[in-house]
Order: sequence, then C-alpha cells, then structure tokens
Amino acid sequence: MSRFRACIDQFLGLGAGVDADSSSYHIQVVNLSYILTFAAFCILFIPSLQLANVFLTVFEILSLGFLLFGLYLNINQRQNYAALLFPIIVICNTSVKTIVFYGVESQLHWFLAVIGVYVYTAFSRDIRHWRLPFLSVSVAIFMLCYKYAGSSQVLMSPEQQIIVRNLTFIITLAAISGATALVVGRLRRANSDLRKLAELDELTGIANRRKVLADAVNIYADAVINMESCVYAIVDLDHFKKINDTYGHEAGDVVLKSVAAKMDETIRPGDKLGRYGGEEFVVIMPDTDIEHGLQEMDRLRQEVSDMLIETEMGVVVPVTLSVGLSAISLETNRYEEILAEADSALYSAKREGRNRVSAYTSF
Repeated sequence: MSRFRACIDQFLGLGAGVDADSSSYHIQVVNLSYILTFAAFCILFIPSLQLANVFLTVFEILSLGFLLFGLYLNINQRQNYAALLFPIIVICNTSVKTIVFYGVESQLHWFLAVIGVYVYTAFSRDIRHWRLPFLSVSVAIFMLCYKYAGSSQVLMSPEQQIIVRNLTFIITLAAISGATALVVGRLRRANSDLRKLAELDELTGIANRRKVLADAVNIYADAVINMESCVYAIVDLDHFKKINDTYGHEAGDVVLKSVAAKMDETIRPGDKLGRYGGEEFVVIMPDTDIEHGLQEMDRLRQEVSDMLIETEMGVVVPVTLSVGLSAISLETNRYEEILAEADSALYSAKREGRNRVSAYTSF
C-alpha cells in the first residue's frame, strides 16, 4: 500500500522538479484535477455517443484535448496557465452540455461545485486574485443552466438523464474527495515536519531538551503504573570547554555531533537519548534497574572513549565521558527528583577523576 501511495505521489508531483517547495502541493492538485476530470469526461462520453450528434462528439473530443493540453502545461513548468485553464474547460463543457444537450434534469451543472474547491486548493499566491471571478462565473453559469436548460432536451431521454445524474454525483464526489485528501495529507505532513523540528536538536540531530524531558515524564509514569524500575542518566563530555578553547568552536561542534551519533548508535532500542543542554545529554532507560543501567552506561562510556574524532584540520580530539545515574525508588514522587539525583551522581563522577560512571546513593 505504501509503495502504491508513493507511486501516486510521484505521478501527481510531475512538474514539481527536484527543488520543489510548498508550490508542489498546488501542482499536485492541478494534476489530480486534470486526471480525474479527463476520466470523468471519458465516462460521460459514453452516453454522449448514444445521441449520435456530430457536434456533441466533436465538442467532447475538443474538451478532452484541452484537458490533455492543460496537463501538459502543468507538467512542463507552466503551472499558472494550467491552473487557470482548468476551470475554463469545466465551465464551458458543463454549461454547453447542460443547456444544449443534456437538460437540467441530468444535474450535470452540479459538477461546477468542484470549481469552488479547486480555486482554493489549486491556485497559488500568484493567481489567487482569480478565485472570486471564477467563483462568480461558476455561480452565474449554474443559475443560467436552471433558467435556460429546461426540464428535458430532445437529444437526451429521461432515462439517459438519470444515468448522467448518477455519474455526475459520483464524479463530483470523487473530485472533491481527492482534493480534500491532498489537503489533509499536506497538513498532516506539515504537522509531522513541524513536530520533528520542535523535538530535534538542530546541531546533533537527536532529541532536544523538550523532547527528552517529555520522554522522561512518560517513562516515569509507565514505571509507576506498572511498578517497574527505570534509570535516568546524565552524560557530560569531560573538559569540553578546553576542547573549544584549544581546537575552536567548530571542532567542538564536530565533537558534539560525533559523540551524539555514537551514543544514539550504542544505546538500546527502547532507551531514549536527548541533548540536555551544552555538552550534557540525558539517557532514559525504561524497565531497567541500577545495576544494568551502570553496565549500559559503562559500555557507552567505553565506546565514546575509543572514538577517533578528527576535525576538519586533521586534528584528532580525545573525548571521554562522565556519567551519573539514578533509579526510581519508593521515595520518588516526581521524575525531576531522579534527574536531580543523577546530576548529583554526575558531579561525584567528576570529583573522582572523570571518565567514569557513578550511581546516586543517599549515604
């Protein structure tokens, strides 16, 4: 299903280009509108053929040709022209067929409803001033169809009008649903992207302080409800200020990104990692006791100590970690208490000489 959806997105995105921005959304709507309307006109061409009217047949073929031409314009970077051409085709085709051939009982003029959705989803900022004119023309044509089409036409029998009426309902519903699906999909992707931006640290690419603290709250709540243990660890890069002063802040950024990537690669799949601030990181280990937490953090410390981080100048920067841990206990009332205890254990590790892991103890 995901592969099919990817193929549909790729097809609808024809003409967007590799550097497409938010305008690609408008291109997709225009492509979808042309494709669905082309299919709709082909379906409605079947009852038209039964009328055996040369003028109607030629008119239908011309309409299909203009739809293909509009799709060609959209794919070939002429999006504004393609977007403006579409409602003209729909208005002309619908009004002529309703007034001259099908009759008002066919309800074909209700297909003009798609114009209202189309102009607000397909028109980019450059041509949005055309929205009201097209809406006004659509409403006027709709009223004209009621006034001049009559209740029946000699070219189409009541039975044929019923067929066209049902097809019009299905086609209009499909067109509006398709445009709505694109809008909703775009909003979901935008919300997802914004959420990722709000939760990721810009430099390291891992979770930021807000996200990792949210994870800390959730894991703490789960541990309390399920009566499980969990361990919080605060990780600090040793002598990071000296690294910045000696090798420069760019080298410091390289160290932070490299260490964050190594930690993200080393921690267990269920553990949560985030940048706490500066050179400090937080690791949340659910369903883990303090003994296993010490083992995991010592393994992490060793992995980082074995790294060879090379700056752009070719200088290898040695890096070590100090880690403080604390686990949830019966006396714990808030997750902040575990973090405070882990922070206290971190300072103990630094006092004892750095490059080590220390667990909090109340003694």
